[in-house]
Amino acid sequence: MFQAVDPKIERLRTVRLFANLHDGDVRRIGRLVSEVERPAGTILIEEDAYGAEAFIIQSGTVRLEHDGVLLTRLGAGEIVGEFALIDQRPRSATAVAETDVALLVLSTREFDRLVDEVPAIARRLLAVLAGRVRAANHALDRT
Repeated sequence: MFQAVDPKIERLRTVRLFANLHDGDVRRIGRLVSEVERPAGTILIEEDAYGAEAFIIQSGTVRLEHDGVLLTRLGAGEIVGEFALIDQRPRSATAVAETDVALLVLSTREFDRLVDEVPAIARRLLAVLAGRVRAANHALDRT
């Protein structure tokens, strides 16, 4: 039987965090995330504010800043705000949509459910976090 292609699921397959997951796992993720679009200039995350969601960038560019200093730019397939999924502490940076962006939103409630249903996601998110810490340490070493 022919199964229609779900555009949301196809977009999820392009996200590095979800790469190589089984089809059933990707479909579970699809049920837990919501899709939003925001125009350029929108503040997605504000430094020192509490947040309860992370954003997976589907298209566009997001600028990360700390104390007004540019840290990096993130693009399609990358995640921002993931620390809030783990520790529910104030945000460590501000994230601004540098261009119009399409995002998948994952709240802490959905993330907890996702980790219970798809444990591989927790390991992948830890790898993303470790990469961010290593990059920050490398940047400090150059100063």
